[in-house]
Amino acid sequence: MPEIDYHVPTNPKKPKLGIMIVASLNILNTSLFGIGFFSLKVGTCDFDREGICISMIFLGLIMSVIFSLALLVIGFILIKQTSPLMRWIMLGLPTIELVVGTIWLLSIMV
Repeated sequence: MPEIDYHVPTNPKKPKLGIMIVASLNILNTSLFGIGFFSLKVGTCDFDREGICISMIFLGLIMSVIFSLALLVIGFILIKQTSPLMRWIMLGLPTIELVVGTIWLLSIMV
């Protein structure tokens, strides 16, 4: 019986520029959300409780969550072209942000 010659690639496939840009936007968007979320939790705007500071941070958080939804959809579209680490960045980070944002919004409403 002849022996089968299997081809094992030695070089992992490199992510394309578009995938790298989407992953970078995910990291930056999650950082923006984290800064806004923790600045509200720490009480950065205590001196101006009902003023512009809280409303601007809240607006930034809402925009970050909406952008996270868009990046999550793009991540699902590009899932076949990405490595496992990039999948974590492209799908995991926006999902964490959406879960934290949802819990935070529900805690405000109650």
